[in-house]
Amino acid sequence: MNKIAFLVKGKVVLKVSANVSSKLSVIGAVIIVFALVLYINLRTPFLADDYVFQVYKGKKIETFDEIYAYLHNFYLTWGGRLLPTGFSVVSSLFSKTVLSIINSIVFLILFLMVLLLAKTIVKTDTTNVGNSGDLKKDYKGPIKSWQVLLSFVFIAYFSPAFGQDVFWICGAYNYLWATTYLLILIYPLRLRTLQKESLKHSWWLCFLALPLYMIGGFFNEGCGATLVVSLVAICILLYKREKKVDAWIVLAFIGAVIGFLLLALAPGNFERMKFLNLPETSKFIQIPLMFFKILWSYFTPQYLLFPLLFVIFILCLNKECLKNSRRLYQDLLFWGFLVLVSTFCFVVSPSYDERVRFIGTVFACILVLSLVLNIQEYLIKKKFEILLNLAMFGFIYNFAVVCINETNLIYKSSLNITKSIDEQKQQAVIEVSGCDIYVPTSPFVSQYKLMDDTLENFTMWYQSYSVYKNVGTIKFVPCEK
Repeated sequence: MNKIAFLVKGKVVLKVSANVSSKLSVIGAVIIVFALVLYINLRTPFLADDYVFQVYKGKKIETFDEIYAYLHNFYLTWGGRLLPTGFSVVSSLFSKTVLSIINSIVFLILFLMVLLLAKTIVKTDTTNVGNSGDLKKDYKGPIKSWQVLLSFVFIAYFSPAFGQDVFWICGAYNYLWATTYLLILIYPLRLRTLQKESLKHSWWLCFLALPLYMIGGFFNEGCGATLVVSLVAICILLYKREKKVDAWIVLAFIGAVIGFLLLALAPGNFERMKFLNLPETSKFIQIPLMFFKILWSYFTPQYLLFPLLFVIFILCLNKECLKNSRRLYQDLLFWGFLVLVSTFCFVVSPSYDERVRFIGTVFACILVLSLVLNIQEYLIKKKFEILLNLAMFGFIYNFAVVCINETNLIYKSSLNITKSIDEQKQQAVIEVSGCDIYVPTSPFVSQYKLMDDTLENFTMWYQSYSVYKNVGTIKFVPCEK
């Protein structure tokens, strides 16, 4: 009897020990990702617009009155992105170390939101309800370390301009922070579409929806437009399915529309349009062509939907391999729709480039991960999990080697420029050699630079840099060949 009790007790101890070990491995994986991102953030200096947004009327911004004056002028003369611009302006009041830590925390939130949305726990089946009236639930199981590492690898490797969207401070405010906030707003909407009953009459969401979603609509064009279109689609879905729409979703829609209108109708947008060299081709032809061109790029090996197609064809052909295959097809529709919407919303922007594809890439990452992370547990044996962890560590090691090397070079380049300027501080015109300028070659780090071999395109950056550093006029001297 004692022997049996000992064996049972031993099993319990082993189970608890395994759970603790699993949790520690997950925490360790999160720490590895955060530490790597923090290091790269710390070694990425202020670049380009980081200086432009910290200077106003030939003076470094240092007071809240000056911040207000700058933002007011920006809204009237340049554009409606007051939130990311405001963050950039306020950056002048903090050290780069503090900003790097905050930015790394924001990325950690984004990366965990991606994992959470890919592994959402929901009520899925209203059939076969027991006597107690409880619905069946589909629990995806605990988070594994390989899933944490895989999520990071997907975001890092498939973002077209990861460095400019994450490590460049000004770029991070516009894209990393906006996308993180958008995922937080999408989370309750996604749960509601999956018939999460507790969200139907949520008084606290009714209280918070209007201001929170108004901020989302106002953040930037991609975030705001994607949010508005998504809310329209969700309202139609709920009304078609339940013949009513929740009060908090209606308030969220009103808030998102108000925020987006404040952004889109900023006087500065119309002022800036006067200076843009728009192509003569009709926009009715140009925009659809650009949309399909960008959309097709997702299907190339360089971007994300290539592995997505591979996963769909290999896994979805055998429904027994996946948990809740019906829910996964809903994921394909939901996140695929958001990829299309976010891509189109940025294509209509006259300043469209690779950086703004970050939101669509993150949605596509969630879509692929929702498939990969729902493979039945019995198919992923312990040995296979170990191999997955080793493979992910290999990818991250390669990423770390490239990024650390590139960020160290750009950091040393920045130090050399600062040293050169300090040595000439008493002179009216300061010469900066092109030999001191390092241009990163990797998309994993910020590819923006302080100067270029064409002074004409970077005059404003020179002026802002010289004001920020409180030195004389900076003159670019090309590197001698």
